[in-house]
Amino acid sequence: MTVSILKNPSEVSRYVKTVFTEADKHSKELGFFAEAVYTNFCDKGTLWVLIEDGKYVGHLMFSVTFSKNKIAVNQAFILNTSRKKGYGKILIDELKKWGEKHNITHIKARVADDLKTANKFYNNLGFKAIQQVDGGAALKRKINIRSLTLNTPSLLSLMENSDNAPFSTSAPVNTECKYVLDLNVIIDFLEQRANKEHVEIILKRAMQGDLKVFITAEAKAEALRSSQPASTKPDYLLNLVKALPELPVTPDKEIKTLSPEIEKIIFGTIDKDAKSATNKSSDVMHIVHSIHNGCTGFVTRDDKILKSATALYDNYRLEVFSPDEFFLNEVDSANNNIALNAEGITFTIDAISDADEKKLKPILKNLGIAHDKISIAQYRGLLVTVGNGNPAVAIWSKPHKKRGHISAYILYAEGFNNTSVFDHILESIFRSVRNEGASLLAIYTKNTDEIITNTLNKRGFSSEPSDDCTKHTRFISDKIISSKEWDGFCKDFKKFTKREINGTLQPYDKLQMNGIIIGSKSVYHDFFDFETRLSPALIIPKGRKAVIIPIKPSFADELIENNKIQLQLGFEKQPAFLKMEKAYFKKPGAGCKIKKGDLILFYASSPVSAIVGAARTTFSDDQTIEEIKFKFKQQGVLEDAQLQEVSNLKTGKVHTITFDNFIPFCKNVSLKELKGLDLGNNNFQTTTETTGDVFLKVCALGGVHGE
Repeated sequence: MTVSILKNPSEVSRYVKTVFTEADKHSKELGFFAEAVYTNFCDKGTLWVLIEDGKYVGHLMFSVTFSKNKIAVNQAFILNTSRKKGYGKILIDELKKWGEKHNITHIKARVADDLKTANKFYNNLGFKAIQQVDGGAALKRKINIRSLTLNTPSLLSLMENSDNAPFSTSAPVNTECKYVLDLNVIIDFLEQRANKEHVEIILKRAMQGDLKVFITAEAKAEALRSSQPASTKPDYLLNLVKALPELPVTPDKEIKTLSPEIEKIIFGTIDKDAKSATNKSSDVMHIVHSIHNGCTGFVTRDDKILKSATALYDNYRLEVFSPDEFFLNEVDSANNNIALNAEGITFTIDAISDADEKKLKPILKNLGIAHDKISIAQYRGLLVTVGNGNPAVAIWSKPHKKRGHISAYILYAEGFNNTSVFDHILESIFRSVRNEGASLLAIYTKNTDEIITNTLNKRGFSSEPSDDCTKHTRFISDKIISSKEWDGFCKDFKKFTKREINGTLQPYDKLQMNGIIIGSKSVYHDFFDFETRLSPALIIPKGRKAVIIPIKPSFADELIENNKIQLQLGFEKQPAFLKMEKAYFKKPGAGCKIKKGDLILFYASSPVSAIVGAARTTFSDDQTIEEIKFKFKQQGVLEDAQLQEVSNLKTGKVHTITFDNFIPFCKNVSLKELKGLDLGNNNFQTTTETTGDVFLKVCALGGVHGE
């Protein structure tokens, strides 16, 4: 008896009809999907077939979101005649290996509560029940969300795996999820094709503001090519495409660079004389526009693009989904009855004082959490209320006296998915940790919300689900670390992570070229990535460039906040929140050039005339106003008129800088003190370049570093 798992789409395609037939017979347990859905999953390589002596005995269908380090099991099935042979375990064990190979940290499965055998199967394989949700009016059943943590999710293993997934140089660290719809998906909806209901829900959620979907300029061009100007009938496709938000236009130079690369990945070579050449070239342009604009994913039914999904993510960090997979993985995970929109909603933020039980108890009860389950004696935190309800609460402890541990709880209503709120809460916790000097932070979340988990993973947290909540932990360093402090930092790092950083702190040019060496295998890790996962720490090796950026005193007030809980920022149509990563806009070409990774000193002009704090550049480039409004909303976008003031009259572009790890100085460093360091002779009229050594001296004068 020979048992094997077929994974290659060319092999699996022969069994798609059989998979559909068997799944249809057991639709009560597996749910119903049209045959085209199985074809889409087959094309992407996420439908596997188990065969015994050449005959079908079962299958596994799963969705994968590489950017969120997550796999969702959509179907796992074994024929009745082949059960109790361990075949289900063989499929899941192979999926675990595949997931660990592809840097996945979690596998999730949705299992109906009334399916006792299925729940027992997943439980025996280590899938913990972490949440129960309503299956909807059609199903009239409860669904258990089960999660399995793979052997990849510790802080250091995430770092090791990130060698294959570095932060994009074309985007800041914190980015919102933005998805692009292929024209064939929109046609599914208009022509009411099979499984059009999945597309309908995606569009509905987008209109509610829960998802951000776009089309490309190429989609509009396609719709125009297929329209019939002489016809008296309304062109529904063209009208809908015109109504959907469109990605900013990609510059010709970028198109010429990317197009041949994308063409090779998807089609090999396009025969320009073939009838299909126009459509294939159009497909390439869709992907080029999506990559250039830093989009999260592209939703399509095109089999060639689906088959190229892994290569497109590996090379350009663009996810590719079929509408059905996108629905199962991205839409169906939230409560469809709750519509939250970051724009135009009233947010109320209240501080929670120590032992404020009267305020806290009813909120916890409303969120389904017993007050005695929160193991914090004294509360510090925030209560955020959105619109007419839907509260989110964050509370955190003082650090443990001996070990410097802080525990924090972020609790929120089902379906709460506002990135601005989470950013504000996380930054508030980080600043409290910095003030307390803690070394280890554990954040507990009740629900398995991908938005907050993804943000925490980018910031170096390891996630571990348990019965009641998900625990996210991370080593914390709030120091400015120079060569003198390097040995002490390495000792603390080893103490809390059980991993050793090898060698002395190398010069910055070598760190940029090679990275940091960690662990017994002496593996290099990207330096920028490493520092990001240690935020709010800043590492100052020899040769690292620093820049002094002149800012208006009003912006300085926004940076240091003057102890205000809510900042008075004039961001367009956005509530004013603390941000882990902020944006600054200036006229292109004014002063020295700024690069990603450069250190920043902020100089507030007259009447302050002093440096007020330090930070790290996470992005720096000239952008059009259209690109700024699309890409940097999470970092805070000024109104059009303000951007026009600092734009280049010829190109219309604005120099955009994003920065994180902002450290407010304990005392302002005056212009007189700066001139003592041979700085400020031009009164900082433009951006001024300096060195890491001078940066350390200025920080020492500001009371945040000891020289």
